[in-house]
Amino acid sequence: MGLPRAAGTGVVRKLAEKEAVVERWEKSAWAQKRAAIEKRRTLNDFDRFKVMLAKKVRRDIVRKAVHKSKKA
Repeated sequence: MGLPRAAGTGVVRKLAEKEAVVERWEKSAWAQKRAAIEKRRTLNDFDRFKVMLAKKVRRDIVRKAVHKSKKA
């Protein structure tokens, strides 16, 4: 990367912008998982209820598709 030893904040910031470190981090699976966890922590009761209903609908669709594929 070419980062000198004991580099200051400005040097590190310029190199991070040049290498697009933040954009690559936001695309990583780890960052996306952390963002999902944070989003779940901020949900209120009604939002959690809507998520539960969406999961039930998804589970039903998957179950029917699996049953259909086993039948064929």
